[in-house]
Formats: sequence, structure tokens, C-alpha cells
Amino acid sequence: MMELVEICDPDDQECLCLGTDADGACIPQGGCLPDDLQCQFAKRATDAYPAPPAPDLELCGP
Repeated sequence: MMELVEICDPDDQECLCLGTDADGACIPQGGCLPDDLQCQFAKRATDAYPAPPAPDLELCGP
């Protein structure tokens, strides 16, 4: 699998935020815009089916 990743300067609010909410606060990249139904669906699906836990290295061997 591949994923497009954008690396942002910590001071670049335009890069770090999806937009602003009604109060003018940053909507972080980890959130969804209120009208973005595809993003909201993906978030609900991810929350409902979390990734499995990492393997126990002691059981995997060297």
C-alpha cells in the first residue's frame, strides 16, 4: 500500500490545517471537514475496525 504524505513546516498553518471552524480555529489534518462525507465514512470505518495489535516479538523468534 502507498500513501501520499505532505511534510509541513510547524509554522505553516495553511499546510497544517484542513481549514478553520466557525470560531476560526484550525481543523487539524487528522480531522474531517463537516461536509466531507468520504472522510467521515473512512474515519467511522477505521474507528469500528482498528488495526490489530503489534506482534509479540518474544513469540516470533530471532
